[in-house]
Amino acid sequence: MLKRLAGLSKYIITVVFLAVTFYTVDLSWREWSQLLTEYDIAFRYVIAALAGMTFIVAVNSWKWQIAMKAQNLKPNYRRVFYHYFAGYFFNAFITGTGDIKRAIDLGREQKNYPGVMASVIADRWSGVVGQLSLGLITILMAYYKDNSLGEILSAAF
Repeated sequence: MLKRLAGLSKYIITVVFLAVTFYTVDLSWREWSQLLTEYDIAFRYVIAALAGMTFIVAVNSWKWQIAMKAQNLKPNYRRVFYHYFAGYFFNAFITGTGDIKRAIDLGREQKNYPGVMASVIADRWSGVVGQLSLGLITILMAYYKDNSLGEILSAAF
């Protein structure tokens, strides 16, 4: 019962915070609409960006869960997704804290801090290897298209 009350209080605080923020800005709905159209902000792009971000977090959560299974940890996907999203949120404000947040929280749940930390490091390194691979593929595709690797590398560096 106490856990549900704590969870409900988080939602109430969030709604109150948003209400105070919008009230403080003191714009009517018409002024908000005018502001959005003035800067040509279309909600469909915002929704598409949020959907894309959620998809990326879902895929990365699955990847992290695979790394945890290699450490003989068995959290369900829903908890992994929750902790990954919380870490994503923390990274938005203080770079590098998201990995620490998700390692500490899930380590506490699994009662295995070293195993969870190892899975976080493995997840991070798999992301680095993936990005380096994409960069290498891009450079090679540009080279084979133009046959001018020297120009590409000199422009990059």
